[in-house]
Amino acid sequence: AYRVLGQLEPANAAWAECEDKAKQLAHAGPYKVLGIERSAEPAEIRRAYHQQCLLWHPDKHAASEEAQRRARTMFQRVASAWETLNDESRRAEYDLQSELHELHELHEQSRAYAERCAVMFLSCSPRACLRPLHAAPLLSRPVHSVHSA
Repeated sequence: AYRVLGQLEPANAAWAECEDKAKQLAHAGPYKVLGIERSAEPAEIRRAYHQQCLLWHPDKHAASEEAQRRARTMFQRVASAWETLNDESRRAEYDLQSELHELHELHEQSRAYAERCAVMFLSCSPRACLRPLHAAPLLSRPVHSVHSA
């Protein structure tokens, strides 16, 4: 929706910003939805849940149908976040899955880096790749002897 509005009003950069925020929020986990850290205590989770419920309750967004739809969606996401983080076993499972996902992303990044290094190594000439270290200048200017004659 924001992309269409941005095309209708290309001079208004706010639509692109709204689209970016919507994309980020679409992929946000329960901690981000409630606006808390992963280390939050149960009382902090409960307080954040109540604050977000008050903020996103559909009755408070009756100005337009679009506002009500957005509020209902966020209210459902807040409720889902609460269900995940309020239950100790569901929270532990979510945390474990998140950590596994992060490890998988790190693995993919390191694999891509190793592939780029291999391509660079294989594409250079043997003479350039195997050049002795002492042949490469270590300093940009010569070092003069301390003892002058």
